[in-house]
Amino acid sequence: MANVRGIKGGKVGRNSSEQPSFQEIVPSSVWSDDEKCHYLIVDLPGFKREEVKLQLDYQTNNVMVRGERQVSELKCIRFEQTFKLPKNSDTGKITGKFEGEILHVTVPKVKEQKEEPKEKEEKGTNRKFVEENVKEKPSKGDDDKQGGDQGPSLENINGERNKQSEGVD
Repeated sequence: MANVRGIKGGKVGRNSSEQPSFQEIVPSSVWSDDEKCHYLIVDLPGFKREEVKLQLDYQTNNVMVRGERQVSELKCIRFEQTFKLPKNSDTGKITGKFEGEILHVTVPKVKEQKEEPKEKEEKGTNRKFVEENVKEKPSKGDDDKQGGDQGPSLENINGERNKQSEGVD
C-alpha cells in the first residue's frame, strides 16, 4: 500500500475560493533478481495504465516512475519515484507492464562475456598449449543472491523506444 507523503494545495482559478488538494504518496516498491534480470515491482493502488509514466534516463542510469490521478473535482493523488539501475543493467532492453494496479519493470542483466582459451605456440618448439584466463569464483554470499525465483514475465513497452522517456503498457 502507498504511504502518504503530504498534502499540498493550489488555486483552481483566479477568482475561485476553493482550492484543490494534491496528495503526494510514496508507492511501495521492491527490487528482486535472478541470473538473467533485475525486477522492479511498484504497487500503485487506484492507478490506471494511462495515469502512469515510466521514464529511463540514459545519462544518469535511472528509471523514474510517476503518476497522477484525479480522485474528485478538488482532490488529486500523485507520486514520483526515481530508482538507480544496478550496474550490470542492459538499458537498451528494459521493459515494463502495468497489470492489476502493479507496475512490473524488467531490467535484463548484461551478459558476462567469457573469453575463449587462446592457443599459443611455445617458442623454439612445435608444441602448442592453451592459455586460459582464470576468473574469480563468486563468493558464497553471491550464490545466495541469485535465487531460483523467476520474477514476473514482462512484455516490451509499446514496441517503441525514445531515448529519454517510455510509455507503460
